[in-house]
Amino acid sequence: MRYVADANHVRTVLLEDDTRLQLSPGSVVDVRFDAHARHIALLKGDASLDIGKDTHRPMTVEVGRQRIEDIGTVFDVSLGETGTEVSVVSGSIAVSQAAPPWLDRVRRRLTGRDAPREPIVELGGGESASVSREGKLVSRGAIDASTAAAWLPDEIRFQDSTVAEVARRFNAYTPRPLTVEDPRLANKRISGVFHARDAAAFVSYLGSLPGVAVIDDPERIRFVAARNRRL
Repeated sequence: MRYVADANHVRTVLLEDDTRLQLSPGSVVDVRFDAHARHIALLKGDASLDIGKDTHRPMTVEVGRQRIEDIGTVFDVSLGETGTEVSVVSGSIAVSQAAPPWLDRVRRRLTGRDAPREPIVELGGGESASVSREGKLVSRGAIDASTAAAWLPDEIRFQDSTVAEVARRFNAYTPRPLTVEDPRLANKRISGVFHARDAAAFVSYLGSLPGVAVIDDPERIRFVAARNRRL
């Protein structure tokens, strides 16, 4: 299945495995799922991906000859003329390089398998890297929050959306994911407008609701049921 974003708008796609894609204007991706694996190919532009968890079907994202391997992560990827830019918001990924097409063809004729991939870099939450088309690591460092995925909307607007849906939208911007562990809160419907890069305001809002407790862990922010709750 191919998804194309309009030239003037960011497109959001929710896939069957609960993976959430946001495509910058004019971007193109191909998606292919089967019983054993999930594949996304970024053919043009930029994408922000919040990968759905499916331990039985690993996720791979192809960007040119680079492959990003992931299980459950939020990251941004951009395909440019000189290579690939990757920024990991939360979780971790591994980036590798495919062998030249001619070598793959020879290997398949001789062994029936593709040539081995060359590891390039592993990144964790808050890290970014630039990789050349030839598979060389050009740079690696901390995410620049002021420029990372700058094409994403500055506001998160929602009307009669569940708390769980809104929390996932914030996860494209914050290095510590928001996880809603209380089912009743997750399904509660809300409306409003928040600045996308001010997750603290949304956290404060949820924390003010009756019956909600906020647990500020080092790796994530959790919302659980408080004692004597009343939603």
